[in-house]
Amino acid sequence: MKRSQRGAFTLVELLVVITIIGILIALLLPAVQAAREAARRIQCSNHLKQIGLGAHNFQNQNNRFPPGYLGPIPQPQSAAFSGQAVCCLAFILPFMELDNVWEPMDADISDPANAGISLFDLAQVGNPYWAPTRPHAWRMAQTKIGTFICPSDTPYDKPIPAVMIYYYYDPS
Repeated sequence: MKRSQRGAFTLVELLVVITIIGILIALLLPAVQAAREAARRIQCSNHLKQIGLGAHNFQNQNNRFPPGYLGPIPQPQSAAFSGQAVCCLAFILPFMELDNVWEPMDADISDPANAGISLFDLAQVGNPYWAPTRPHAWRMAQTKIGTFICPSDTPYDKPIPAVMIYYYYDPS
């Protein structure tokens, strides 16, 4: 009787199969990463579209776009900063279905130190959102809103010390 049947792979055959599988995986990984980045890019574009729609919905309701600055114009060069310092993104929160962030921001309006001036009042200058008399506004200002962050960015992985820069209106 002749034995011509093989019952197992040789070491060389096994190594060749493992090498082929490794090459296939190495070719597949960049394609998977590219597909993930394309999905992130589409999500970021959608976020920008939502911000634009929120701004246009604000404009439709108020006949103007959100203000970029709340404070006196011209801002005195030598005086301390005055103004609520609420940016345009805070004004469009309710138009982006983020009422749960927007509504508590003005919860401290009844504090006597705030003199009934809303953070969103365009006609009067009130205390800024970081004032001790506005703890609700400060807490809401710390809220991380996913729509304002591109998925490829990781701004909260490595905290950076905050730097505040004042922009002054220069009439000249």
